This record gives sequence, structure tokens and C-alpha cells, in this order.
Amino acid sequence: MDLKLSGKAAIVTGGAKGIGLEISRTLLQEGCRVCMVGTDHAALERAEREFSVLGPCMARVCDVTDARQIQETFAAVEAAYSTVDILVNNAGALKPKKIEDMSEAEWDRSLAVNLKSVFLCTQAAIRPMKRHGGTIINACSFAALIPSVGQAAYAAAKIGVKSLTQVSAAELAPYGIRVLGYLPGVIATQLIQPLIQDPVRAETMRGDIAAHRFGSPAEVASVVAFLASEQAGYVSGCCVEVHGGKLCVQNPSAAYQ
Repeated sequence: MDLKLSGKAAIVTGGAKGIGLEISRTLLQEGCRVCMVGTDHAALERAEREFSVLGPCMARVCDVTDARQIQETFAAVEAAYSTVDILVNNAGALKPKKIEDMSEAEWDRSLAVNLKSVFLCTQAAIRPMKRHGGTIINACSFAALIPSVGQAAYAAAKIGVKSLTQVSAAELAPYGIRVLGYLPGVIATQLIQPLIQDPVRAETMRGDIAAHRFGSPAEVASVVAFLASEQAGYVSGCCVEVHGGKLCVQNPSAAYQ
């Protein structure tokens, strides 16, 4: 399927690691011009070198919780690519900690990285997208459906992202801007390594998934690329679930017995 994304200008936050890295790669392969945003300078440099053969790409060090840095990044992308057609709010952080052990600063940081960043980047995208329409795609999480112990701040933020996606879709629809989300389950990235290092726990987690395996970043990236395209032009205001059938029934592992 030709997604007709050639020439589109895309910004991917958290675009040099994990799922974001694969989203950047996939959008470039589909013909987009891509700006990868993040705070890890070395990872951004590596990704920019690797992806330079795929098409026009640039990397920007930017703290997506800082409005000034975000505005500067959008200005740089517009200067380089003349516009912004696609924004993927992928940046996120997960550091499990129980409520009684969490400091106020840790709570604030989680909300800032996982929720405030989506608000700030969405706000920055409105001006260029109002001229010709566009697509904003937000990273939600299975934690927004069923949270886990030790993920209070993360789950609260992701529920916020889900609601922000819905409200943004309604408010921006008159400008031809679609806003939607992708809701990944357990994807094999650095983000979840602390959760699956124990083989027993990892097998228990696989038992909750109908596919009985963890997903790959590429499987999420292919969904995001489709959602960014006009082939998904009637999809807005929702979060598309990409989780292998996690807890689609109470006991998915029973099918394998």
C-alpha cells in the first residue's frame, strides 16, 4: 500500500530510541522528511548518521517539557522543511515506584515528560498545521486502560494523554488537523527492560497476551505510519490499540493449554 507520505515533514519526539527510533525509520522509508527530537545527544547523532541514506532527516536536542525549546525546534523544522505536516508525540519515561515511596519531584517529572510535553508540542504544532491541515499522533499506553502497581504517575499521565487526544481532535478538526493516539502494550524496548528482566515475571506477562509474546517497535511504527497517512483520513479522536490482544479475555494463556 502506498501511504502517499512522500515529502511530508514530520517531527518525532523521543525519535532516536526505542519505538521512536523505529517510527523515525519507517516514516523516512515512506518518503517523509523527519526531525528526531530528544535529549540524548549521542543517540540523536547515531540515528542521524544511520538514517541519512534513507532521506532528509535532522536531529534536535530538545527538552520537550520546556516550551521555549519546543518553539525553537518547530522554528528550525519550518526553516528546513517549510512546514510541519506530522507530529508524533512519542517521548515518554517510565520509572516504577509505589505511591508511598514517590517524591513530589518524581511525580511532577513523570507528569511533565509523559503529559505536559504532549500539550506543549501539540500547541506548537497548531500554527503551522492550521495553514494546510496535519496529523498529530500521541503515544498513549495500556496503562491508560489497566494500570499496574508502581505506575501511578505514569498511568495518570497516560490517561491524561488519552483525554487530551480526544479534546484536541474536536478542537482542531475545523482546521483539517486530525489528532489520534496509539496505545502499545508490552513492546520490547529499553523502557520495559526493568519489568522483564526476571524470566518468571516475563513469562507471567506473556501469559496476559493473546499473542503470547512481546511486540516489536517495528510493529508499532507501521501502525503509526498508517495513521499518519490519508489512508486513515477518517480516524481521529481515538487511540488505536497495539498490544497483541493483551487481556482481551481474563485468561489468554488458557488458549495454549
